[in-house]
Amino acid sequence: MGKTKLKLVTLAKAVVAYAKIVRDPNQLAEVFALADSLSEPTVMDRISRSFRREPAGASAIAERRRVDVDLAELDALPEGTLGKTYAKFMRDNGLTPEALPSLEGSDEHEYIRAHLYETHDMWHAVTGFGADVSGELGLQGFYAAQVD
Repeated sequence: MGKTKLKLVTLAKAVVAYAKIVRDPNQLAEVFALADSLSEPTVMDRISRSFRREPAGASAIAERRRVDVDLAELDALPEGTLGKTYAKFMRDNGLTPEALPSLEGSDEHEYIRAHLYETHDMWHAVTGFGADVSGELGLQGFYAAQVD
């Protein structure tokens, strides 16, 4: 398949996922379908290079640690902490860490994709973007701005 055709297929998948999210912003699966449609190898290579530029990012890729969240523990943290803010975001939006798809992380691209899934809602808490359509699109824009 040529690069142009691949890009058109990728764009079509993104548009379909976006349309489904606009109709029903509570479709978590479509949020991840939109993210997946933008996870082609060239994009993942750019993200990987961006991670590796920073020592903490390079270390994360090498160690491939996974995120394991206990909302009850985070609820016990002081107000204003990231953990407490994240737990509140999750509860306010009826979300649980268990609802996130569990992805393999056997190679670098898979690990980064899994990490992005696992930290997606944390980034909502950090950036202040809501769980609605505009918040999801804003967060995707935030992600894109982090990769050069």
